[in-house]
Amino acid sequence: MRLFRTKKDKQVLSSFLLDLEDVKQTRTSPHPNLILKPKEIQGTGLSQELFQACSEGDIEEVHKLIQNSEIDINGQDSDSRTPFWIACSNGHIEVVKLLLNDERVDINKARNDASTPFYIACKRGHTEVINALRDESNLLIYSFFSFFSNCSFSS
Repeated sequence: MRLFRTKKDKQVLSSFLLDLEDVKQTRTSPHPNLILKPKEIQGTGLSQELFQACSEGDIEEVHKLIQNSEIDINGQDSDSRTPFWIACSNGHIEVVKLLLNDERVDINKARNDASTPFYIACKRGHTEVINALRDESNLLIYSFFSFFSNCSFSS
């Protein structure tokens, strides 16, 4: 599977992402301190607990829950968000790193509106999350237009 059309595309994106250290969070989101909470969740109580732990950045609880092989780690809430998507959206870097180490996690699973965990992390200005995701070899960048139009950078 090819992630970029050319090596230059990958270099341009990598260079651009390095500039994210200059992001001003107050310009990247209309509500930069908004913490997203999971909505109605299909599945077991364990799935609900995983969503809640990822939403709150509770690394110890996430670690405990993902040990259970029966948990649907890529389950979605009624807004089609995964626990990983919510952790990326809320900027919980330690939870994101933990989940990146679990081979069951689909880091590219998008919502129904096509927003990926990478996209929402960029939109909300979470540079540590963006940098962690950018180092993943299987990260898909769906739309450069969407990416660039939703990131605000300081000049």
